Amino acid sequence: MSDITLPGKLRESIGEKEKKEKKEKKEKTDEEKKEKKEKKLARADSKSPRVHRATESSPSPVIGSDIKTAPSPRPSKHSSESKELKKSLKDSLKSSGGGIGSPSPLTRTHSSDVSRPSSSFMSKLKTKPAVEDLELLKGYLTTSGSKWSNSFIDKQGHTILIDLIKSKQNRVTKTGTDIALQEESLRCLRVLMNTKEGLQAIITKDKSVDAIALCLASTNLSIKIFALELLSALTLCPPLGHRFVTQAMTVYKDTYHESVRFQQLMESLSDHSNSVEYPVAVVSFMNCLCNYPDDVETRVKIRTELLNLRVVDIITDLKERFAQNEDLLTQIRIFEEEMTDDQKELEENLSTLANASQADPEVIFKALSNRVVGSQYSENFLNFFNSVLFLTAEPTVGLEVWKTLDTYSQGLKEKLKDPNEQSSPQHRKRKKR
Repeated sequence: MSDITLPGKLRESIGEKEKKEKKEKKEKTDEEKKEKKEKKLARADSKSPRVHRATESSPSPVIGSDIKTAPSPRPSKHSSESKELKKSLKDSLKSSGGGIGSPSPLTRTHSSDVSRPSSSFMSKLKTKPAVEDLELLKGYLTTSGSKWSNSFIDKQGHTILIDLIKSKQNRVTKTGTDIALQEESLRCLRVLMNTKEGLQAIITKDKSVDAIALCLASTNLSIKIFALELLSALTLCPPLGHRFVTQAMTVYKDTYHESVRFQQLMESLSDHSNSVEYPVAVVSFMNCLCNYPDDVETRVKIRTELLNLRVVDIITDLKERFAQNEDLLTQIRIFEEEMTDDQKELEENLSTLANASQADPEVIFKALSNRVVGSQYSENFLNFFNSVLFLTAEPTVGLEVWKTLDTYSQGLKEKLKDPNEQSSPQHRKRKKR
């Protein structure tokens, strides 16, 4: 039968109809996904093991005062702890400008000294800081109200604390007093970060997030845990918190000569074999980094950095060593569930993209590049495309090679869909040929 040539207007009409049908089909699929998510959200459990839900009176996620662990990030999208918590957490941060929750209970009172001005701490902390002064400052920041703490911020008190942390971290040999001063300074920062003004002052202060991240190199476990706690909270602070924290981890890599980001953090999980608090803080921080971004490609890219550092083997070992610790197991479960869900979502997005963009190779290549570059397959990926760049040199041979690659890739795609295909008659027939 010969091909039928349609009149121009009719051909255009059919093309427009096909486009309209595709658009309606996509909108229907998106609507179904949205309804499915809303149903899951309605069933979501409002309880979380590590983060208290935000309320009007406490418009920010709360870090327990006596628990030296990082705050829990959003749980798995499809778990019972899931999206409702993420939504309330993000909404509360956006509306309040941040904050990491209620302060620590005081171990001392200051009723007889309540009128002491914030400026009275400045000169002492600048010239001859003492642990007792920082303990007293922490008490004032906690009990004297927002007017007093805002006055402390206005006088750049947070800058003095950051500078004190830096100076002690930069010392090659640290005394017990240096370590105590650094730890108490981090405690004061945590109290400041319980307020919108304090959190904004710290996150916008140049190099402050870097200074906190560099504390992860400390040999003192409490300092490392406090640093992880603060970094986790800063990660959840929109709009720039996540970016600042990931940049700070790059600064850490350059400062301490890591091959890749997070290298020493992953290695440290094996070093502190007797402490469960530290692994909980690390995995909580990992979850904040990997799970907070809305964009699935960003989440997968950061998680891939950890996967390349054998994080799966590491958390498997942690599950065996601390099998009875519910906090750690919860954080690990969140990490594993999110990893699985994001992989499925990414595959769905790539499949949709491939179907919708068959005529636009640049779109497909960009999606593939975003997925692979930076992963353990990155070198193979680049080697492959460096090789195929030469295929157009000889048209006939090049065409045959591209056809062969196309046939092979289609077969590989089917094989990945059905691993049992290897034992099928068709597979054996192709293999024999």
